[in-house]
Amino acid sequence: MKKTTEPKSEGIVGTVDMGEVKSNFSFSKDKGIVGSIDLGEAKGEFIFSKDKGIEGEVQFGDAKAKFTYSREEGVFGTVDMDGVEGKFKYTKAKGIEGNFNMGDAEAKFTFTQEKGVHGTVDMGGVPGVFTYTKDKGIAGTVEMGDIVPEFTYSKEKGVVGIIDMSGAEGDFTYSKEKGVLGTVDMGGVLCDFTYSISKGIEGKVKMGDAKGKFSYSKEKGIFGTVDMGGVPGDFTYSKDHGIVGTIDMGEVKSDFTYSKEKGIEGRIEMGEAKGEFTYTKAKGIHGIVDMGEIKGNFVYTKKGEGMGTVEIGVEPPPEEELKVEVAPILEEVRPMRESVTPYEFEEGGISVTEIAPGVEEVPLSIEEEMAKTVAKKAEEAALRAEKVLGRAIDEVVEETKQQEQEQEQEGKKETKGEEVKKEEFTYFDDKTNIPIEKIIEEVEKSFR
Repeated sequence: MKKTTEPKSEGIVGTVDMGEVKSNFSFSKDKGIVGSIDLGEAKGEFIFSKDKGIEGEVQFGDAKAKFTYSREEGVFGTVDMDGVEGKFKYTKAKGIEGNFNMGDAEAKFTFTQEKGVHGTVDMGGVPGVFTYTKDKGIAGTVEMGDIVPEFTYSKEKGVVGIIDMSGAEGDFTYSKEKGVLGTVDMGGVLCDFTYSISKGIEGKVKMGDAKGKFSYSKEKGIFGTVDMGGVPGDFTYSKDHGIVGTIDMGEVKSDFTYSKEKGIEGRIEMGEAKGEFTYTKAKGIHGIVDMGEIKGNFVYTKKGEGMGTVEIGVEPPPEEELKVEVAPILEEVRPMRESVTPYEFEEGGISVTEIAPGVEEVPLSIEEEMAKTVAKKAEEAALRAEKVLGRAIDEVVEETKQQEQEQEQEGKKETKGEEVKKEEFTYFDDKTNIPIEKIIEEVEKSFR
């Protein structure tokens, strides 16, 4: 009797048709119906149960995905990218296609063995691309005009990115409410900016009390305007030079710089004179000017449309000091007027000094210039004192006349000699013999 051998049994095996996907399966008492599935670039396994139908797992590079099958929807599932969940569907024509939200930004993805999970994102009209890996998570780039900054996404932080504007580094976020919004560091000066396709990168900068606006392009870098109390200035920023600009003050165009420590500092040239200026809200554009041995102060004020004036002069002393100087000038006036040289004369009430014939004029020192100025002021004060004295004499004479008339009307007028004795002075047409005490009294009244 010949012994026959039967082929070894492999159990129950078969194929299952999942719409566009045909998969192999096997059956055992221990495991039930289990099978493998080929989703184009992704391979997976599935099991079948009466309650849940066909369910399985598939690997998308570093991301784990779960899928199911129904006759109505075909093969579809979810993918987990380090806590960020996306949904996908598989078709033979398009492969794996999925979508998820990066906060307020809508993202679409696919999977290939070569690129892994990768896709596109729309940040309020601003396009970006991304990939997913276990090391970096969801990371990508977004197009902001002619620059392409990097970003990452996580559930905790949302979309966050870094940006380099030709040496000015910053960061940005995206939300549906505010769009692409960020800050950029201009040499220690933090400035807010936004990006939109229509306007590009636009921002605001605060330079102490001055406020400005800026834009960015790869060709020009960061450039903008700043308002110094109604006076506009242009500025640029670079990593090497910081914030530098120019300001137009009428006929004078000046350079300026800005730093957080020193504020706005500028240089100005007024012909052969050079000066320095700054800007504050309280004082406006103001500074000092060097005119050789003389230092002066100046302010710039814009008047009307495109017009302005630069006012140069020494700042006036406090009001208290002016009042104190009046008395000593009057005391010193007579000796100074008596020491007039033969070459000094008065013309139109102003003291004028001529240079002696044949004598070469020697430049005066600063001390001599100051002494000359003081002497001139004293001379002018003396003239004013003489005028006051004249008015005082006239008032005394007028008052005397009135008293004489009143006494005559009342019938109490006595002889002229007796009246003079009573009043202690006599009135004459040349205004002489007026008591000095009376004159001093009237002069003092005029200075009160």
